[in-house]
Amino acid sequence: MKGTFLNQQIEYQLSIAGESWAQGESLNGSLKIINHSSSAFPLENIGFFLFLGVVKKIKAQDDSGIEIIYQENFKEKKLESKKDLTLPIKYSLTHDAHLSETTKSIYVSCGHKDNFLNIGYLPLKITPLKTIHTFLEIFSTFHKFKVKSLKTKKNFVEAVMVIPSSKDYTNVQKFKMLLRVQEENLEVNYLFNLKKIDFTESTNSLKSEKKEFSTTLTPKEYKFHGDSLNQDFILKSTKEILDQVKFKSFF
Repeated sequence: MKGTFLNQQIEYQLSIAGESWAQGESLNGSLKIINHSSSAFPLENIGFFLFLGVVKKIKAQDDSGIEIIYQENFKEKKLESKKDLTLPIKYSLTHDAHLSETTKSIYVSCGHKDNFLNIGYLPLKITPLKTIHTFLEIFSTFHKFKVKSLKTKKNFVEAVMVIPSSKDYTNVQKFKMLLRVQEENLEVNYLFNLKKIDFTESTNSLKSEKKEFSTTLTPKEYKFHGDSLNQDFILKSTKEILDQVKFKSFF
């Protein structure tokens, strides 16, 4: 991913290897600045910035609510006329780094700490941790649920699921999962909205009911060889949850 920005005869070349990054992965790249002016350019507080911001505000160059995640400045004090300097970019995303969303995203930008939105910025496409991504793949493939949307919610990855058209799940109205890896353990919270027959009413009406289940899987349970996931164990664990919400006929 690359971006070139020009401001007052100073050229900024921002480059990050790759097009998308999973939570926990490293960003590697560089910021190169070229001084096209006839005088030296001061480098105090000039560098690159990683920040979390609201997409609508960023587009309007409104820096309110911006959260600086990481920044690094050039160590040199100035850049002479017609010269260039390069600052390496290396940063490891946290395991709960904010996912890219239509409303909020992590950006990389360059320039002065007081006006880095005015120079140039690039949105980063952040996807779920590979462990979470693979868990959802296994769940979707074998249980026939599809991932509708993904977003960050209180340090968890929230996965809203599309319910399969099966009689087993005719009573499931909504279903989502909250997932995270905490101290190497895989935490999965299952949240269901169900419709249930209320036998206390003479008409046997339907009522809504919420059910929540939580599991914590240790690395010995959910991992197989190295970083490969133990598919059999995951299927057994998830089936035990789904069996508790499947539709049961009384006739």
